[in-house]
Amino acid sequence: MDQDTRPREPRRATPDRTPADTSQSAPLRIRKRDQKARSTRSSALAYLDKLLNNFTPTSQTAPIPVTGPLFDRCLSLVQALGDPDNPGHIQAAEELVTLGSNALPALVSALHHDNPWLMSYRAAEVLGEIGDRQATQPLIDALNHPNSNVRWSVVRSLSVVGNTRALIALRRIARDDRSKTTWGESIAGVAQSAIDQMQTVNITVKVIELLKTAVSTIILLLALVLAYNVFDRVRGEISNVGVDTAPVPTVSQEEAVAPPTDNTEPTPTVIATQSALGDIPGIIINPGNVRSQPAIQANNVIGQVVIDDEIFYLATTPDRSWFKIKLGSKRSATSSIGSPDGSGWINMALVVAPAVELPIEDMQIPTRVPAKTATPEPELTPTLDPAAPAEGTPEATAEGGVVATEIPPLPPEESPTPTP
Repeated sequence: MDQDTRPREPRRATPDRTPADTSQSAPLRIRKRDQKARSTRSSALAYLDKLLNNFTPTSQTAPIPVTGPLFDRCLSLVQALGDPDNPGHIQAAEELVTLGSNALPALVSALHHDNPWLMSYRAAEVLGEIGDRQATQPLIDALNHPNSNVRWSVVRSLSVVGNTRALIALRRIARDDRSKTTWGESIAGVAQSAIDQMQTVNITVKVIELLKTAVSTIILLLALVLAYNVFDRVRGEISNVGVDTAPVPTVSQEEAVAPPTDNTEPTPTVIATQSALGDIPGIIINPGNVRSQPAIQANNVIGQVVIDDEIFYLATTPDRSWFKIKLGSKRSATSSIGSPDGSGWINMALVVAPAVELPIEDMQIPTRVPAKTATPEPELTPTLDPAAPAEGTPEATAEGGVVATEIPPLPPEESPTPTP
């Protein structure tokens, strides 16, 4: 609780009384005190009824009792606040703060302008120390109290328990209220100080809320990343459950070293293929032959292609020097492939190699043995003999046989150079 710096009112000097006068005035003082208590209680109940009729609860809180022994105790403590002669005047504020929200009805009733200003002043102080925001609206209403000292105490309490409505009311006081307390302090100045304090608290609260939101967002993102990693790992483990590894074909040592058989028909060996490979189109750029094997031989020509014929690539050799094709619909009338499946091999010089990967077929081509050429014997130049018979006439021998004249052999025929 802030230190009370207000000047103390001088106690009224009481004339000397004789014991008889004191004994006669004691019952009168008791009656006056009882009447004052009843008046205070009736005004407090009336004011509480008014507040309860205009009050709209914003949260589910336990109702504060306005009757019973606890409420009566709070009223007696509030009366002690405004009576310096009461023995419980000093401890009344501390006990009311200890009671907390249970003391709100009695303290709110003490803010009424019909009560002594000192009671309203101290009641506003205690409400600020309790710090219950349910007292905000009664304190805002008390800003219209006719006593400047009470308004000063109300402003200080609103700086602690006030909300946005209190901030608006304090701005009005800082702008319009030009009064001062009995000890010379400006009400407008105190109101401006309260506004600055509330704004600072609001900014701090907003920064803290932003930090909390940022930390919560980071934690949420980390949790999402962790959950995704766990989910991905579990999905991978589930996908591996019950999957049998395909057996790898094994080759025996005898099969690995066995010599290749000499077959007249080549057996294509597929080295690598692409799954789900569609027809890859192409165009003939140079005319040439279509062959049954990826090799230039005199007896493997099975068709012809010309420029601008449409083709489709089927496979290639490991070195991509030959391509297995079939003809498309856009082709010349002279173009054809005479194989059962309509496919054949062309040299890479006839087309532009496709940019995509093609299935590879390694054709085992039989080794071609070069043809043997006969060495021509030297030509004999016959000598003309008058007694000799004519050329081509068989010569008679003594035994009556016929000797044929030797005819020189013809030179060997040059083998034609095959075209691609």
